[in-house]
Formats: sequence, C-alpha cells, structure tokens
Amino acid sequence: GQIAEGHEWFVDLTFRGPSGLETIRAVLGWSESSLAVETPGGPALAVQRLERKPGWHRLMIRFNPELTELAVDGNELAHGKGFGGPLIELRLASRVSANKPVPADLAAHIDDLRLVRFAEPAGRLETDATQDEARLTDGDQLFGAIQSATPESVAMTIDGRPLALPWADASGLYFRRLATPGMLIEGLLVRAEWRCAPDNGPPDLNIIEGALTALSETELILATAYAAEITVKRDRLTALHILGNARRIVIDPMAHHLGDEISTQAQALDPPQPEGGVLERSVDLPAVPFGASVLVLDVVGVAGEAAGLPFSPLVKKGELRTNVKINGEPFDYLNHYITSKNETAQRIRLPIPAPLLRSGKNVIRFEQAGIAGDPSFLDDLGLLGVAIEFALPLPLPSQPPPH
Repeated sequence: GQIAEGHEWFVDLTFRGPSGLETIRAVLGWSESSLAVETPGGPALAVQRLERKPGWHRLMIRFNPELTELAVDGNELAHGKGFGGPLIELRLASRVSANKPVPADLAAHIDDLRLVRFAEPAGRLETDATQDEARLTDGDQLFGAIQSATPESVAMTIDGRPLALPWADASGLYFRRLATPGMLIEGLLVRAEWRCAPDNGPPDLNIIEGALTALSETELILATAYAAEITVKRDRLTALHILGNARRIVIDPMAHHLGDEISTQAQALDPPQPEGGVLERSVDLPAVPFGASVLVLDVVGVAGEAAGLPFSPLVKKGELRTNVKINGEPFDYLNHYITSKNETAQRIRLPIPAPLLRSGKNVIRFEQAGIAGDPSFLDDLGLLGVAIEFALPLPLPSQPPPH
C-alpha cells in the first residue's frame, strides 16, 4: 500500500483493432493510493475508484467484441465497450515517470497467470468413461486415447489413426476412468487442504487424503495412495482434518453414476450417462490385515431411509435400495446411512463382518433394486470413491522425561 512517487507497474493487453493497435492498461502501483485504468488508443471506460491494499489480490480482465470488464478481488474496477479485434499481446511491466528515489523494498509479485477462452457447447456434452476425451474450444468432443503431449500439441489416437491436437484448440482433457487400486497407506489418516494460488476460494485449494508421516514447523509430509509422498508447506496449509488411525486401501478413486436416467443440470451427476444398476470392483489382499474393517464410500444423491425423506417409505420396504455384496455375500445397503437429501457428497462407512474378506481376490458388488411395479426404475446416485480401512490402535502418548 505504500506510495512511491514517479514509479508504476502495470498490466497491458493489446488488441488489433480495425484502425490499428488498441491497449488497455491496469495500473496496479505504486505512484497513487488507488488503482487506475488507461486505454490509450482504445474505447473509454468508466472507472470505479479502488484503494490499493497490501497483500495478494486477483486482477481479472474479461473481454469480448461488445464489452470489457476489469475487477480486483471481485470488485468492479472498470467497464465499457469492447475492443474491435483479437488480443495479440499481454505485457507485465514497470516504468519510471519521474526522477524520484526508489524504495529499497519496492516490488510486485505475480503468480498464476491464466488466459482463458470461453466457448458455449452447441449441444449437450457426452461422456464415455471408457475413453480419453479432448474437449474443444468450439464445443466439439474427441474420444480416443491420449498418447503424449508437447508444448505445442496433444497426441491422440482416434479410431486407430493418430491426431496432433494444438493446445489452442483444446479447452480440456479428461482421462478414462480406470479402477486401479492404490498403495496401502497406514497411520494417522488426514485430509489436507492448501492454497495453490493467492485466493482461498474453492477453485484455488488442493485437497488430498493420506497418512501423516512427518510434521515440522515448515512442512508436513503425507503418504498417499497414488502419488507416494507429498510435501505441503505449512504457510500454504489452510486446514487439516483428522480422519482416524487405520490402514487404508483405495479400490476405486473415480466417480460413477448408478441408475437409469441421464443426469440433468438440476441434479448433476458425473458422468451424466448412467452406468446401470450394477458396479463391481475387486481388490487383492496378500493377507487380511488385522483390525476391524469398514467399506468407506463417498456418495451423493442416495435415496435415504430416514423418516421424512422423499423415498423413505419405498426404501423401508426394500425398494430403491443400493445393496452391497462382498464375495457374493450380501451384508449391507447404502440407504440407511443417509439421513438427509444427500445433495452434497457425504462419506459413509459400512462395517464389514469379519468372515467376508479373505486372502487373495475380493469382489465388491453394488447392486440396485427397483420398485415393486417397475424393477427397471432405479435410484440415480453418485458413487465418488471406494476404499477399505482396517482399524489400528491409537499410539500411546509419549511419557515425559523423568526429573
């Protein structure tokens, strides 16, 4: 927030307009106490005074042929007409406008520069969980196998033929959902959340679960099911949730949609297309670990059995249930763990009777039941992850040293 007279730093966006180059400049420091916007050679913008403040902030500039908008931390800075041509240059720079001394600690820090092109799909998006997908900026989709990538393009194979897809044409890559069991982790299980950008909003948080293996004043280390050990700096950590002391095997980390109806925007399930009423997954256990075992599931949209919920009377009669079997033996169902409308993801834990698990291959089967008058009418729900945990005894507290 300090003022350094005669010194400025700014962000320039230059467009190729019908009559030449047009520039919009967001002046972010340091010569004035407020932010400024300049448009040399471009359309005039209405500017709202925003005070400069110390700390991290997010500048967002949105533009199309009709409209230009600038905002800082969600607060409008300027708006007006659009520029008449394409963006050709983005520049981060500083300048000296007067012969004034430079404070020793004068600096601007920039992180997480993003350039995003928005596209409106022409129709409803399709999902094929068995193939890789490249989603294009014009709304089209390509399904096949993603082979590799370079700074210029993504190499895909589609119907046996190679394709080099330029990054400029891709709006996203989505990989096929392979149910690959993770490595066994054990110890104090935690969920860590940390900042990966200046903001603290949900899009800028990383979240991962693992076993806490080390903790110091500067960092923590997690053993994870798929990425071995991950180190998180303490100054970026925003939350640490204790999940328990256990051995954990992730069987399937992918999202699945059980049911019979295509998901709508009002009830968005991933993937939108249902996978039917049966899902089987397997895990190999060299030996059954010691300790009480539970099947751990993250679910959304499950019809609950609790009184007052929309389908409770049917569920209590055995209809619209999602039953669970292990090695062919039915032992539980998901619905009686749900006490709300389950509109957001919820973790449920199903105790596994001791005799059901065995050394070698174990098959877990989710099998849905319809309603009495129509067995094909199923509950549409999201199954967002499957794991097994084996309880470990809590470590004894360390004894204080003798006096």
